[in-house]
Order: sequence, then C-alpha cells, then structure tokens
Amino acid sequence: MTVELMRSGGRWQARWPEAGATLSAVDHDGEVAVHPDDDDVIVVTGRAALDGRLVVLDAVVDLDAAASSRLVNGYQSWDYAGVRQAAEPGLTWWGGALAQRGGGPGLAFLAATAERLATSIRTEPTSGGIRVVGLAGGAPTLTPTPPSWGFLPSEASALDLGRLGLTESEPFLLTAAPDPMDAMERVATLAGAASGARHWAGPPILGWESWYHYGFSVTPEIVLANARLMRERFPDRFACVQIDDGWQRSYGDWLPKGGWPEDMGQLVGDIEALGGFGGLWLAPFMVAPGESGIGADRPDLLIGHEGDQPLHDPLMARHGLDATHPDALAWLRQLGSRVAAWGFRMVKLDFLYIGAQEGLRHDPSVTGTEALQRGLRAFVDGLGDPDGQRVYVLGCGMPYLPAVGICHGNRIGGDLAAPRIWPVPELVPFDPDQGWLGVPPTARNIAARWWSHGRLFHNDPDVVMACGPEAGPPYTVNEARALHLLAAACGGPVFFADDLATLNSAKRAALEDPEILALSWNDGFRPEYLFEHVDTAPVPEFYAQPTALPSHWRGRRVVDFDWDRHAAR
Repeated sequence: MTVELMRSGGRWQARWPEAGATLSAVDHDGEVAVHPDDDDVIVVTGRAALDGRLVVLDAVVDLDAAASSRLVNGYQSWDYAGVRQAAEPGLTWWGGALAQRGGGPGLAFLAATAERLATSIRTEPTSGGIRVVGLAGGAPTLTPTPPSWGFLPSEASALDLGRLGLTESEPFLLTAAPDPMDAMERVATLAGAASGARHWAGPPILGWESWYHYGFSVTPEIVLANARLMRERFPDRFACVQIDDGWQRSYGDWLPKGGWPEDMGQLVGDIEALGGFGGLWLAPFMVAPGESGIGADRPDLLIGHEGDQPLHDPLMARHGLDATHPDALAWLRQLGSRVAAWGFRMVKLDFLYIGAQEGLRHDPSVTGTEALQRGLRAFVDGLGDPDGQRVYVLGCGMPYLPAVGICHGNRIGGDLAAPRIWPVPELVPFDPDQGWLGVPPTARNIAARWWSHGRLFHNDPDVVMACGPEAGPPYTVNEARALHLLAAACGGPVFFADDLATLNSAKRAALEDPEILALSWNDGFRPEYLFEHVDTAPVPEFYAQPTALPSHWRGRRVVDFDWDRHAAR
C-alpha cells in the first residue's frame, strides 16, 4: 500500500486507498512529504504560528465521528490514556489514533521527536468527518486532581517563538491502515528511530522494590531481608533490588540519611553477594523548599517565577532545577557519577515533568522540554555508560516522547496504590485497603499505550502486589494473580513490592506461578478489539474507574481478563 499525496490551492490531501481513508488539510505554509523509509507515512512540518504555538496540522479525516473512537495519550507517565468517543471533543498528547468501530480503518499520528517542543492534538467532530488540530509549543499547564497523583494537562502552552528562534515544528507522522493498531505501531517505530530509542541488552529488570509496602520507613535491613527472600524464591529470574524514596537526606541533596551507609556501595555489595544487583530511586529535578542541598545552597539554580520566586510544582509544591544553568548541569552530572560509583545498575528517575515546566530560566532561549532533556542527558552522562548497557534508566512522571533516546523504560500509568505504611493521608490516591481500585485504571493505560513498548522504550506497568490476608483486602488471591498477569502482558519491568515474609502460601502461589513468570519481560501483549471498548468515565483522569476495558490480550499466549470478577487466566 502506498499513500497518495496531492497539493492544490492552499490545501493538501493524503489518501490511503487500501485503508479507505482520506485526510484533507490546510496548507499553512508547511512542508508535507512521504516518509523516505515508509511510503505509507506522511511527514508534516508546520511553520504557521497561532497564539505562541506552531500549527503542526489542521485537517479533516473522513471518518464518521458518531461511529468512531479516538485513542488518547497523556502528556506524562501518570496522565490518563484510553479510548474515547470521537464524537466527544478532546485532547491527546504527542500522538494518538482515530478508528472506525466495527473493524473499520484507522488513522494514526505521532510527533517524530520532542527535542524542543511539546505537541498536543485536539480532535472534534465536524461536517465531513473529524477535525484534527495539532499544536507544538511549550510544556502544558498541569492541573492536579487531588487527592490522586493525577493531572489534567492543558494544550501546549504559548511561547515567545521569535525570541526562541522557533520557525517550524518538529516532524509529525501520519498514516492510515485497515487495522488502526498497525498504523499506530508503524508511526511509533519511526518515531523511536528518529529519536534514537535506547534498547537494553542487559539482564531483565525484574525484582523487588520498597515503596508500596514500606514507604518512607524503608531501612537497609528491610531491603536485605526482602532481597534474600527474592533470591531464595526466584533464583533464576528476579535479580534487581530497587531502593525507593526514603533513603535520602532530602530532595535536592541525594546523600544517605541516618541509618543508611554513608557509602551506598556497601549496601550494593551486600545485594550483589546475594546474586542480585542494586537499583536506586531519585527525583533529580525536584527540590524541597527549606531542605538541605542544591536548593538551599544555590537558589539561583531553580526555575523561576514572577517576583524572583522559584516556580512551584503544582502537585507537590516543590521547586524545579533549571538545567539551562551550567552549574545545574554539572551538579546533575556529578549526581550520576556518584550513583555509578556506588555501583547501582538501575536507576528510577521520578517527578521528571518538574524539569520541563515553563518558567524563568538562566538561558531564556531554551524551552522547558529542551531543558529537561539537557538535564537528563547530563545525569546519564555522569553514569559513565555511553553504550547504555550497564545502567538501566527508568523514567517516571516523565513527559512521554522526551523520554525516547534517554530512558530505557518509562512508567505508563499512575501509582498503583499508596504504601501500606504511609504517614501522609491527604496524599493517598485512594483508600490503600481497596487496592483493586488501582488495577482497572492501570490496565486502561497499559492497553492504550501498548504501541510504545519496544518502539519508544520499555513500558513500565508499576508493581505487582499480593499483600493482606488470603481473602483480601487489599488484594485477594485472584486479584493478585490478575495483577501479575497484567504486568507480564505489559512486557516491561516487573517489580514485586510486598513485605515478602508476610505472604501466606496462597498469596505466594499467585506470585510464584511459573506459567506467569515465564511471560515476564517480553514483546508485550496486544489488547484485542481495543477501539471497541470506549471509556465514558466522566472525567478523563487516571484514577477515574474505566467503564470499558479490553478482556482479551494476545502475545506469547492469550490472556483473558474478567474485570467484573477481578480475575484472569
């Protein structure tokens, strides 16, 4: 199949005859061409400005909105992703798809890169089909949806395009196919190549992490006790032991607090003596007001706001490090070197969207997206791993497309639950004793973001848990098994997160099922009939309970989820 491209009278049109799809667009002085490596794909570069943004696309797709669905992707890891009605106007970030329900054709679109600009796409029904308007600009305004970790992002924000020297958008990819999922995978493959996706050839990132049971109360003794049980119970598969939030002195310091070895390499050595390898959680752009570290020592390295005040993250009320300052880049590089010297072979970098916020910066010619990438690259450079095969980099709270080429893996959903030991009740996403409430939203994001796995990065589904008495809460045996199968179907990292010594035999069996273990760390499963499962949750926010989810997922085998019964097989 080859796309037909025509230009005439200030408009252009692309037809995919085999898919039976046509897109008609306003010219806007942009560049439009067939992709040199795939003659089914159109590449668009926008040059027209609109309210401080560049118009990437202004087109109508000849699909019946009332009979079609739209694939929604969120701005960053924790944002909503799902399938909505095309007749309902809405926003998607970086890319998405439109598909006729009942097995009809579909159109997929995706920004090829995100080096300087963030791309939002709005769709709405119109006469003759569905209008698609893509705008490239600054990082969005993020509106928190308390008490969850969720955000509702705005469109791409306005920038001073002239001052920034921005005259054209980054390339934007479009294609159509009889199967819309094929179309989405095609543009994702090209975007991954354009952005230099990092492909990991090291050991599988399968293991245990501390956050969801222990929260801030984690200690070295707890880490080693669970590491021993992991190696005893899973000697051939699970090796990574990831220390999460709670080990550090402050956000912006990243030195061990009391009770932890001053040289974290000692603890890494103890983990390695058990046959595993160490992972470490950090939030390198997050600086807590009033705490020791870079924010107190060098307030000039923080992203600024009006009145010479540091910019606040809208969710956590914390400051962001300005990676346009040479001294901030040097600090991030030194932080990466310190982590590497300790011997960690996996890092989870969290709250990364903070580094992309638009604000007053040392170098005003740099956008928020560009600053985030500069800072992350400085940290990764500090790891001393130019081939990217010694230290696995996992993003979290990360703007989606800017992760490509820097992160091996990226979280694709919100936190599954709150820690079992949790001293901050006002920040609990939901009652921690009702753990299943976090599973359907996680499944929705995994299904809607299947296309990025292995093409942009590894999709990280968060964790697998089975804690509590045999019948629950927070998870029954069937629920724990379903969650384990969901994480395996995602295809990326899998981390258990319980106090492993407290699990009874039935809960252990749900985690130690050899059939499920054999599915972990794979090419990912495709959710079948995805575009038929239209979510009508009133607010498209991550923790809103989905009204429809695909039940059949196909990969190395078929996994069937029974969402009503909280079970899978």
